[in-house]
Amino acid sequence: MQYNYSFEAASLLFMLLIFVHFMVVWQFPTEKTRVFRALLIVCIGESAFNILSSIGLANAGVVPQIVNEILAFVFFSFEGLSSLMIYKYMVVISELDQRQKKRAVSAAMIPAAFFFIFLLLTPFIGFYYYFQDGVYHQGRGANFGYFYIMLFFALNLVMSIARRKIINVREKYIIYFYTAAALIAIWVQYYHREILLTSLGNSVIVIMIYLSMQNPNDYLDTVTGIGNEAALELQLKDELMRDQEGTIIIIRIRQYQQMGMLFGAENCNMLMAELGQYFFHLGGKFHVFRSDADTFVVMTDKDRYQEMVKSVEGRFSEEWKIEENHILLDHTVMIMHYPKDFTTIPEFFGIKSYLLSVASGNVGKEPVIETDEQMIEGYYRQNQIEMILECALRERSIQVYYQPIYSLKEKELFPSKHWHVCLTGNLDIFHRLNLSRSQKKTVTSYVSARSC
Repeated sequence: MQYNYSFEAASLLFMLLIFVHFMVVWQFPTEKTRVFRALLIVCIGESAFNILSSIGLANAGVVPQIVNEILAFVFFSFEGLSSLMIYKYMVVISELDQRQKKRAVSAAMIPAAFFFIFLLLTPFIGFYYYFQDGVYHQGRGANFGYFYIMLFFALNLVMSIARRKIINVREKYIIYFYTAAALIAIWVQYYHREILLTSLGNSVIVIMIYLSMQNPNDYLDTVTGIGNEAALELQLKDELMRDQEGTIIIIRIRQYQQMGMLFGAENCNMLMAELGQYFFHLGGKFHVFRSDADTFVVMTDKDRYQEMVKSVEGRFSEEWKIEENHILLDHTVMIMHYPKDFTTIPEFFGIKSYLLSVASGNVGKEPVIETDEQMIEGYYRQNQIEMILECALRERSIQVYYQPIYSLKEKELFPSKHWHVCLTGNLDIFHRLNLSRSQKKTVTSYVSARSC
């Protein structure tokens, strides 16, 4: 049979171009990008061996039968893997927890196991195909391959419906378009065996996924060339989803605002770029971020963070150069551990803000602050205070008493450092709280509004 592999060759060319671009362009190594890379390699292999096998079969008089048998076996292997990898990508974008993920993958491994067992037996019993006098023939179990592919279509659709609140609309459309294109390709190829359309559906999902994936420029800080806060959130989310353990090192430059005024924005940006390159070489690609104008973040293993902190302290004890000026940078290093200290992104940013507030009151003291049990309790206590105040203000169940201090020696009244906040109504409790400036401002605004 003379095969028409024009569509297959076009699909292979598109996927090869995407693969080259994917490997060259900066992509953060999240689980999603790792699975996509594996899917892309499998799809390229499937398309390439489908073309090679069809060429070998068309020239059966020249190509030895053993070569055609090997090419057919490898092609069927890639075909089985491609359906499995597309389902694996579906599992990743569904953001399942570890237990759900194991169940989902285990459910898919049952039909995959049958497919590959039958494939291993095919050279002996001719289940999917067999060769007779050098000519390729479909085996009696060839339709099982179509059933296998259709089964994974169904699993993908079920997953997209079950996790519809998690999967974004763009990725849902990718699955739907892929399913439609693959079904059309299977229907045409079932009735016209000479037309090779195996990779048509694969090329559709690969192109659509790649077009929808992260734009690297959206995750880069324009001044330093390292990752920005969005990149930090993306990378940290991937680490937490995979139950990884690690350490976050936060370095804050205290006199950033003053440097901008003294040396100018351009010179300040040059210094920030130099700092970015220093941290880049210290932490490595995809592990260093500029989360704020004056703050850098390094992600590292829990066994290496002490060595990195020593390196940072050593470098910051030396001068940095801005044009002709030399400056010692006043800084604070904050250390957090995951999942010990936090297990979600909001918790991370909350503790980070709390540590920054602690560091602002730690001027002139130890420049390295590492989280401990007492500090984490303080963070949650602060959160509790904010929640209580927010609830009380919303329910209008707050009474504020400002109690001055009377000095017997001076015989004068002095302002108190503490506000006494009485929460009435449903809460019916009394709290003596050390309010922050922002909280005092909120309460003052409330009291002023009620008293005027």
